[in-house]
Amino acid sequence: MNERQQAITELLDEHEVSTQLQLQRLLARRGHEVTQATVSRDLDRLGVVRVRRHGRLVYALSEEADVNRRVKAVLLYLAEGPGGG
Repeated sequence: MNERQQAITELLDEHEVSTQLQLQRLLARRGHEVTQATVSRDLDRLGVVRVRRHGRLVYALSEEADVNRRVKAVLLYLAEGPGGG
């Protein structure tokens, strides 16, 4: 997972993102200037799905994708230690 994709997972945890344009703008605020096509590819690669929250559809990590992401983070921590290397 690259830095931009990590930012996407964080943004989806922090915000109820309902459009790719909204996500594109949030990424720009974090310094990631991307096209809609890039956002679309990243969402697909991350296993992001649309779920209904508070009566509207928003993007969210699928449970499987979220578990995989957490497992990779733990394995990386175990391999590199708390200092990252």
